[in-house]
Amino acid sequence: MLRMLFGVALSSLVAVTASAQIRDPCLNFPCPALQGCTAPADAPSCVADPVSACPVVTVYTHGKMDGFAPPPDPTTPSAALTAFLGPTRSQYDTPGCNRHFGDSFPVSCLRCQFCDAKVEIHLKPCAAGTGPTNDDYVIGVAPFTTAGTIVSGRIWAPGVTPSEKILVVTLPAAKLNALLCKAPRPGTLDVYVEDDTIVDWVRVTLHSQ
Repeated sequence: MLRMLFGVALSSLVAVTASAQIRDPCLNFPCPALQGCTAPADAPSCVADPVSACPVVTVYTHGKMDGFAPPPDPTTPSAALTAFLGPTRSQYDTPGCNRHFGDSFPVSCLRCQFCDAKVEIHLKPCAAGTGPTNDDYVIGVAPFTTAGTIVSGRIWAPGVTPSEKILVVTLPAAKLNALLCKAPRPGTLDVYVEDDTIVDWVRVTLHSQ
C-alpha cells in the first residue's frame, strides 16, 4: 500500500513538472506587429522584445560572385564618379593594371537616419609583385572631397604581399548621416578602388530607420 501511494505521488510530481515545462507564458499574448515576444519558461507573463533602432536592412550586391571569371561584369557609376575615374576605368573582373575601379550604389532611407553600414569588396592584385601595395580605397560621394569622404584607407597592409581577399569596411553612422542625409541628397554611395587592384564584387549593407 505504501509503495502504491508513493507511486501515485511520484506520477503526480512528474505530471506537474511536465506541465510546468510546457507552459507557454506567451500563448495568446497580443504581440505588437512586426515584433517578437519572449519570456523565460518560469515567467508569469510575456513581454514584447525591444524594438530595433534601425529595423530596415538594405543590401546591394554588384558584380557576380564568380571568382573574377570573364567576361567583365558592368558597373553603374554616377556621372560624378565617371568623371572622377577618367578614361582608364575598369569594371568588375577587368584584367590588367593601371585601370581605376568605381561603382555607385543607390541610397534610400524613409527617415534618412542610418545606424551603421558595411562595405565588402572581393579583390586581388592585378599582377604579381609590389605594384598594388600603395593602392587605396575611398568610400563616400565622388569626387571625394574631404566633406564627401566617409572613409578611406590602404587596401594592403604594409609588409604584406598582396593576395586575393575580401576587404571589409565599416562606415561610421555620424558620417553616413552627415553626407547622405543633407539637402540636396547625393542619391548614391560611391566606392573607388585604385588602379592596380581587380574587383570581383562589392556588397553594401545599410541599417536605417
